[in-house]
Amino acid sequence: MDYNASIDDDEAKVIVYSSPFYSGGSLWIKNQETNESYFIQSSSTYYAQWFYVIPRGIYIITSIANGYSVQTQGSTRSVYDTIDFTSGGGYIMLIPNY
Repeated sequence: MDYNASIDDDEAKVIVYSSPFYSGGSLWIKNQETNESYFIQSSSTYYAQWFYVIPRGIYIITSIANGYSVQTQGSTRSVYDTIDFTSGGGYIMLIPNY
């Protein structure tokens, strides 16, 4: 997907940044309104950014891969924290804990 690709009004574009080590990492998020879950993974293929298009909404982090931390919207997040993707997009960075 191209970063400049258009999205529908009810969608959010999520940019997932890889750690400097390109070590992968993943998390599960669940839409609070619909209860739909999405698997989000960062790159382990030396491509710095991956893009996901998901429905706009507020999401709960339900799982984070062992050995990783999640940073988004300027702070570190934990399981059961929320992420707000109601404004059409945002970012997630998965950082190894070593």
